[in-house]
Formats: sequence, structure tokens, C-alpha cells
Amino acid sequence: MNSGKPGTMFYFDILPALEKLSVEKVGTLFLASMRYAQTGEVPSFDDIVLDFAWELMKPDIDRDSRRYEDKRARGDWLTYCRRCKQEVVEPMDFETWREHTDNGTLQSDTDTLPTTSSTPTPISTPTSNIGTDKPSTRFCPPSVEDVKTYCDEMGYHVDAESFVAFYASKGWYIGKNKMKNWKQALVSWERRDEHGNIQQRTIGQQSGNDRNWTAGFHAPDI
Repeated sequence: MNSGKPGTMFYFDILPALEKLSVEKVGTLFLASMRYAQTGEVPSFDDIVLDFAWELMKPDIDRDSRRYEDKRARGDWLTYCRRCKQEVVEPMDFETWREHTDNGTLQSDTDTLPTTSSTPTPISTPTSNIGTDKPSTRFCPPSVEDVKTYCDEMGYHVDAESFVAFYASKGWYIGKNKMKNWKQALVSWERRDEHGNIQQRTIGQQSGNDRNWTAGFHAPDI
């Protein structure tokens, strides 16, 4: 038994048997049970009734002690895993670690950190986007050729050289904000150009009509 265990559990299923005993015998059985749970000392009774009652209580005490030891061992194993993480080595699984601990080849206080192999296995850590799950959104200015290619794919009529020259002179800013998507900016340019062409065509048509009307006009003879 582990001397570090703070106590033990007594369960109600033994209560009917204890109620048949005298207070003196219950006290004797209780003290013997506490000593067994703390030190592992197996009691010896001269009373067959106490022997019978003890056989009812012993499995519960043993089971409770195993649960306590397992819980404490898992706590030590988690501490060992945290130490392994700090040392950037791969920790052993719980059962393997427990076997080493029970055999004395590994100290439960994690003074040594054996891994799953004789050589420590580094834990790979991503070198990019550390501390964030979001992909990088860094803006990369397009070349004139990039803009031309995209305009051809989309059927745009934007002058690629003018587009790149304009935003390059502004440091690729739109107003006070850094450009995030140059393709979206192309959409605005395409719409602006379409609107400008429509206005030019309208003005041209109006000018042509004016010329036709003037050509048909004859000033009156004076």
C-alpha cells in the first residue's frame, strides 16, 4: 500500500454485516482496515466472525487503493509529457511509461526523459503562421503581364500598363487603405471605362445630330 494515500473508502454494501457485530468488534475491524489501507499490514483475527467480515471489506480497500495509484500515476505521466514537450521530444504512451516507472528505469519525478526510441525525436513545429490558424493574406502587387493575362481571361478592356502605373505611384493604396485584391480593383476600372465609353458614344451621337441639323438649316434671305 502507498503511504501517501490520504485515506480509504468504505461502502454501504458491508453495512448489513457490520450491523450484526458488536461495537467493539466493529472498532477492531475498522482500525485493522485503516492500517491495511495505509501500510499494507494484513490483520490477523482470532475471531472467525471478524475474519469473515474482513474478507468482505478487503476487496473494496484493494480496489480503492488501485484507483488512487492509477490516478496519481496518470498525474505524474502528464507532468512527464509536459516536460517532454518543453524538451521537444516525443513522450512514451502511458502504459510504456508506467512499465518503466514500475521497473525503476524511470523516475516518476521526471528527472530523466526517455522517449519512444534511444534518440530523442524532435517534435516538428510549423515555421509559418505560428499562433494563428489563418493563412497569410500579404498583398503581392501584380505585374503588367499579370494584369494583361487576367483582363484577357475576363474580357476586360482595362489598359494594364496604366492600371499598374497608377497604383504603383500610390504605393498600391486605395485611399488610405492598402490594396488587398487587385482583381477587385480591376472590376472597378472596367466599370468606369464602360461608363466612360457610353458617355463618349452619347456625346458623339449628340454632336453628330447637331451637325446634321445645322447642315439642313438655311439662313433666311435678308
